[in-house]
This record gives sequence, structure tokens and C-alpha cells, in this order.
Amino acid sequence: RLPVTGFVWYQGEGNAWRSWHYERQLTALVHSWRALFPGPEEPFLVAQLPGFRGNTPADASGWAEMRAVQLAVADSLPGVETAI
Repeated sequence: RLPVTGFVWYQGEGNAWRSWHYERQLTALVHSWRALFPGPEEPFLVAQLPGFRGNTPADASGWAEMRAVQLAVADSLPGVETAI
């Protein structure tokens, strides 16, 4: 009975090795959750993966690509923002 006023999503660690596929998955998630609740433009906040791997090159972990994909999805959909 509680109203939904928006969504916060933090996930992606397990998908970093195939970030090229995650853009389609995250976009579908946003659309499906908005379809389940009233208000098709409910705010959706994507929390980006952190950069905590110290001296490990970003390209070796795939996390930099994943952050870029998360940002691209936020830029392409209305009402979707990224927390960096």
C-alpha cells in the first residue's frame, strides 16, 4: 500500500565482464519497473560501481566500461540519473 515515488538501483559487478550486453538489460529493467508501478516516468537512480581496486588498471577489471554503460543508459532515458 505504500506509494512508489522512485527507484534506486545498485548492481553490475557480476556483469562487468560483458558490459556491452548490460546496456540492453538495464534499459529493459527501467522500462519493466516503470510499467509495474503507476507513473511511467518515476525517477530511477543508478548508483555507479565504485572505483575501489586501487592500482588495478580500469580496463583490466571492466568496471570502467560498466560505469560508461550505466551513464549511457541514464543519458538515453528520461528521468534516469546516475549517482557517481
